Amino acid sequence: MERQNPPATPATPSAGEYIQSGDDAYENEQYERAIGYFNKAAQKKLPDAQLYLKRARTWFYLEHFYLAIKELQYVIQREPHIAEAYRLLSQCQARLGNLPAAIGTLGTAIALLSVPSNKDFAGEKAQWEKDMTLLVARHAGPSAPLLGATGEGKRKRPGINNLSLGGGGVRGLS
Repeated sequence: MERQNPPATPATPSAGEYIQSGDDAYENEQYERAIGYFNKAAQKKLPDAQLYLKRARTWFYLEHFYLAIKELQYVIQREPHIAEAYRLLSQCQARLGNLPAAIGTLGTAIALLSVPSNKDFAGEKAQWEKDMTLLVARHAGPSAPLLGATGEGKRKRPGINNLSLGGGGVRGLS
């Protein structure tokens, strides 16, 4: 009697494949789906700052600012030199109405632009300083536009693949 091999089971996707699927879903503005893929990736490997940064960005676009903040706190704890993590955190804080915290956090992001690992963002310093002016004005009175709202403070949705830690942070907020 011949022994039969059991049917091959399909291989489960790797963490990298889940991340790629999450990136694709994000690019197609399927944010809930992207979160699902990023969560599966986190279950497959030790969480890293880039994965948390991607999840934070996705939570931000789903307007789940507290969840984005939780992810960003992890990123900042692990990689405290990433200016863009602070910038996104300041946007979350501003959207939640915590303007004093948003101003301080954005100030940290701007200061970190002098760190060599953030050199990719040096060209954005003027925009970040403009954002700071908007935050300060908004804190002084409600007539100034809020970051991420309509008008001058409005931001385009960045591509998820513009996120990079190797170059010094997350790109794409301007």
